[in-house]
Amino acid sequence: MTHTYEIVDQNILLYEARLKHIDEVYQQALQLNANHPDVNIETQLAPIKAKRESLANFINSVKTDAFEKKITGAVQEQHSLLWQEIMMELEILLKPFESILPVVQTSSKND
Repeated sequence: MTHTYEIVDQNILLYEARLKHIDEVYQQALQLNANHPDVNIETQLAPIKAKRESLANFINSVKTDAFEKKITGAVQEQHSLLWQEIMMELEILLKPFESILPVVQTSSKND
């Protein structure tokens, strides 16, 4: 059973790292909005924020009851795809402004 706990802990750490990366890129987008209000990034960030919250809620549910219920591979795959979708949307959104933004590693780092 110890092996199962280790795998769950590793998955939680992976999801938290992904969430942290999303937050870093998201903060860059907000900073862009503050420095260039004419771009109106906030409207474009609203659906991304909702998906981010869904991922955060998943991570919290895994942390609170990971050992009480089994997280299926399908659920893990769904949230892995959500991570990829969020990062792709953020990268597309920020692509035109990459020359004025600090360098951020791409989503492929945590895939």
